[in-house]
Amino acid sequence: MDRVNPAKVVFVAGASRSGSTLLEDQLALASGGTNVGEMRRINDFFLENWEKITDPSGRHGCACGQPVRDCSFWNEVAAHAGITFGKDRFSSQGGWIVRTTFKLSALLLGARVTRSVAKIWGPFRQELESAENCFALYDAIAELTGGTCVVDASKQIHQYLMLRVARPDAMCLIVLVRDARAVSLSMIRGSRRNGFVHHIEKRKKTGGVTEPDLVRAAALAWWRAMSNVFLTGLLTPRRRKAFIRYEDFCDHPQQETRRLLTHFDIPAEGSREDIVTHAIGGSPSRRSADFRTIRRDDSWRKQWFDRPRFVLPWRVSLLNRLAGYRDDDA
Repeated sequence: MDRVNPAKVVFVAGASRSGSTLLEDQLALASGGTNVGEMRRINDFFLENWEKITDPSGRHGCACGQPVRDCSFWNEVAAHAGITFGKDRFSSQGGWIVRTTFKLSALLLGARVTRSVAKIWGPFRQELESAENCFALYDAIAELTGGTCVVDASKQIHQYLMLRVARPDAMCLIVLVRDARAVSLSMIRGSRRNGFVHHIEKRKKTGGVTEPDLVRAAALAWWRAMSNVFLTGLLTPRRRKAFIRYEDFCDHPQQETRRLLTHFDIPAEGSREDIVTHAIGGSPSRRSADFRTIRRDDSWRKQWFDRPRFVLPWRVSLLNRLAGYRDDDA
């Protein structure tokens, strides 16, 4: 269905625990747009798939505090878009081979060729159907709210590539990066720690799981995510991408927010602090923090430099340096 007000989508890509929740909220507030959080996960919250929703504080899914199935905002959006939550898909349905092939096609051959392949190959067609379902929701949100943009902080670069292939002119990419050391220590806290422990135990022949083991596994997870994000960023047209470091954003939030919006030709329409957000998932801090006061979290530094056993794997250290961080920066 043709939409009267098709959405401009700002997609925040990066590793988890990098500040995407904070960034997406500020972009939406400053632009008068709508932040949807990790919208690719909306079916997990709608269906209450507790195996995939590991954070107890985020089980409602919608930042308004209501379960997604009871949220009036998302019910109205779905009805306007002609979407059925729990039935229609919004994330990748392919396995590793399909996802890798799709990524290579999107990056090397471009959106037009990839869409042509989707016409004759079912797995690619399923990926684009998921992307079109996302756009149905984005467009409905833009029409219902009258906002200038929709900010999606799904982070996963494959999700962005699906969306870019489906509608290249609608997509803007923000590459968000945070120091690998900070992300690694944050990743091994809370519910995610058990996942890393289980992963290491399957691979480690002898001995228990140590803190350095956990840090190394989390650092490699950061590297896998950011190497794909950086590669996609490099192969994205300049006017369609922007890079930002978490630390720079926290030090100069208003300046950096204006820079990003200006780069994408999105007008800054002033603060909308009275608006209730309906973002999906994201950091639990969304429900407790006051985002009007932004400070960088450097609490990781004492823990890192007090434990000399914490060492980044060489390829993580190299990518971290390329992002502007020094291993000896205390």
